[in-house]
Amino acid sequence: MQKERSENVPVPETAADSAIFTRMEGWLVPQELRVQVQVEPNDAPFLVASVGSVEAAENKVVTPSIRSVVRNICAAQKVLSLIDENRATVENEIEIAVIPEGEKAGLTIKDVRLVDSVVPPELLVARLREQLAEQLKETFKREKDAQDQRISTEKARATANQQPELVAAEICVEIARKDKLASQLKGEGEKLKLMEIAEGQKAQVAVLGDEKVMQLAALEKILQAAVENPDIVKVPRVLVSGTGAGLEGAAAILGDSNLVRGILPVEEKK
Repeated sequence: MQKERSENVPVPETAADSAIFTRMEGWLVPQELRVQVQVEPNDAPFLVASVGSVEAAENKVVTPSIRSVVRNICAAQKVLSLIDENRATVENEIEIAVIPEGEKAGLTIKDVRLVDSVVPPELLVARLREQLAEQLKETFKREKDAQDQRISTEKARATANQQPELVAAEICVEIARKDKLASQLKGEGEKLKLMEIAEGQKAQVAVLGDEKVMQLAALEKILQAAVENPDIVKVPRVLVSGTGAGLEGAAAILGDSNLVRGILPVEEKK
């Protein structure tokens, strides 16, 4: 909450006049300024003849001219221009406008400087809030950058701590890839092997016929089973002989079993 306060500022004894009250954007703004005036030797007779003395020139020419020029120029400006970067521009405009007024009385105005600009505090509230908002915005931005940097640091630290697991995982992936390639090559080898076997079987069928090839395949399986399980081999009880090209020998060795009966032709079974 704002509270009204006031302070009496006495007019210095060396002051030429009180502060100039300017009207800017509807606000009454008191403005103090300093003016440096010089009388050139060549202009002294003209000064004495026109106004009588330097003090008279100050009261009758310089002060009224300054007050008029300041009011006119400030009326076209914004209030905050008296306290921001445009202050120097306003100062320069006043100086340029006042110099010709001094020359009318034989005075040379060397310099004009604005001093205190009593800007209404109500107008400064928004400026202060804006500055505070900008500072808070910059603060939040830096805090966010700090948090992002901390997250990146923590992520890098966590990644470094997990290096053994990451390396092991990469090795497992590489092993799986090699196993996949090996399985693929093995499958292709099996495929080629089966293709070659099939080609051999086709040639065998062309020479021996389908039935003989089937009998040979069955005999191979039976012999393999006999090797793996010797108990299935029986002592021959019946002498089997013949002149045919069948499997009488195998029947004599393995006995009169169902396996042998299954692979013999009908005439050989009899």
